[in-house]
Amino acid sequence: IGAPARRTIDKLDECVTPQDFGACSPDVLNDSPAFQAAVTYVANGAVGRRKGGRLFAPASEYGIFETVIFPADKPISFIGEGNGTCLIKHGVAGAMIELRSGSLISGIFFQGHISITGGSNAIYCNGANTARIADCYFENQTTPIELHLSYAVEIVSCSFDVCYSYGIVATTSAHNTVIERCHFFTCGVGSNGQAINFLVPSDNLVIKSNDFEYCNVNIALNACNSVQIVGNYFEYHKTACFDFKPGCTGVVIEANWIALGEVAGGGFESVIRNITGGRFAHNTLYNQTLTFDPDALIGFDVGISRHTGTGSVGGAPWVSPALLNGWAQQTNHPGVGYL
Repeated sequence: IGAPARRTIDKLDECVTPQDFGACSPDVLNDSPAFQAAVTYVANGAVGRRKGGRLFAPASEYGIFETVIFPADKPISFIGEGNGTCLIKHGVAGAMIELRSGSLISGIFFQGHISITGGSNAIYCNGANTARIADCYFENQTTPIELHLSYAVEIVSCSFDVCYSYGIVATTSAHNTVIERCHFFTCGVGSNGQAINFLVPSDNLVIKSNDFEYCNVNIALNACNSVQIVGNYFEYHKTACFDFKPGCTGVVIEANWIALGEVAGGGFESVIRNITGGRFAHNTLYNQTLTFDPDALIGFDVGISRHTGTGSVGGAPWVSPALLNGWAQQTNHPGVGYL
């Protein structure tokens, strides 16, 4: 009562689905063309009044053979019904979706090629500045999410299960990335990879409140600056918990649970190195050996952390005092130290 009269097409446009373009038809196995047609329709608008919009994928299984490409300048919200909306990859070439700036993907189950181990990539973020990926599930993937020329991307409340090379990888600078409340299980173990790897220098990274279990290496960073690794749960990593390459600065590692490195029984040693300026404090370590490389840490503070069970935590790296009034360290003389 009181609602104005509207055209039926306007009402139908409020809920565009891939089924509108032929997805899930009994005689159609490849749903990629239907998805691409639906994305193009939503991006352009029915009568040109809007650019970008919402694409809804009802609960169903969709076969994805070719990459579905989102438009570069027309943000789309691609919404599913959680694990009921399942995109299954057929063939291994290319990702399922190429994501662009400002778009959102939420509530989608990305299933890798069911007959190939590590059989696909799910989302290729190509210039996807300010994009958001939330509440998605990735299974049997080679690399679920790749960041390329993409800044300020948020990856929130996603699950990565059996991902062979990486869970998330940045192949170009990916400044201002936020990875929060995600779950990483058995990532990187198929190729000695990592759950999260920034292969190139990136600034202002937040890795917070995530769960890492049974991964090869949890976090690898290459010359990254201003990094927060806070409130995460690390357990049963196959090799090192962290892998920091030279050039990292301002890395804060606080309030994490770090435990049981090495699935075969705990105690695999992790070494903190290659950081200038940063802090390791208020972490809890259980059956975990961790040391600090004094030759590869500059201005790095080691505060109070709690250690229980087997294993050990090395002492804080010694910082040589500044010598004043012309005093200098003599050549070939042992360095300053303490007992």
